[in-house]
Amino acid sequence: MKKNVRTIVYVMILVVVAGGIYLWSQNGSGEDLLGGLDPDSYDVEATCSGVEDHNLICNAGNDTYLYLDDVDVFLQKIDTTVDEKGDETTKVSYKQYSIEDLQKKTEEGDLSIRMWLTTTGKVQSIIVLEQSYDNNNASLANLDGLEPSSFTSSNTILSMKKNSMRLAPINYNADEPEKFEGFIKEYKLAKNVKFYSETVKITVDSENKEINKNIQFAKTTYKKIKDNLEYGNNAYILFNKYGNISAVMIFTESRVRDLEE
Repeated sequence: MKKNVRTIVYVMILVVVAGGIYLWSQNGSGEDLLGGLDPDSYDVEATCSGVEDHNLICNAGNDTYLYLDDVDVFLQKIDTTVDEKGDETTKVSYKQYSIEDLQKKTEEGDLSIRMWLTTTGKVQSIIVLEQSYDNNNASLANLDGLEPSSFTSSNTILSMKKNSMRLAPINYNADEPEKFEGFIKEYKLAKNVKFYSETVKITVDSENKEINKNIQFAKTTYKKIKDNLEYGNNAYILFNKYGNISAVMIFTESRVRDLEE
């Protein structure tokens, strides 16, 4: 009888441990903390350098964003490894954060953040990005030593002139003018501005789940970007200390079905 009781206890322990491992595997990333917020549905991605008078100071001081009193703030930790061929492996986790945490962190240096706006353009949710890279991508050689993660913000290019660009937040929607009012601006191009492209190819299975992500970088020109603006108007922007655009990287992404599946 004692042997049977001992066996039952062991089985119960195994069930509890297995259940714990399963729950950790399902929620270990902490994404459940977001309360249903889609981390890829943000309106604006920017570099934050400080918090002043209920405003986020961003993009080399070019932009300010007023946040709500009850703004939600989260931290997203991203650990990325890219091999020589450009194949990427990424681990992501989340935890609760606060405006006070963000402010303290900006005292150590600029932060990459993603913001969700109300219909009147106020910030209602923020995800602070904490990223680490082990980047061995051979195509990095095309960037003249520029680190891809150093770009200041993600934008939609609305138009281009010889010495300037008209930019909007990355998920700009012309049908929601109130949301983006005040965030569409003309920015000067630095004298030695450089142009690049990032091409991302995502391989998916029959259920559209990502199997592999491959990234390739290349040099491009002002003329090529302008001539094909309607086909590639999302870009990463790097500002210099004067608030002028020193680098532009056009971003394109494609999803393809894995034929070997």
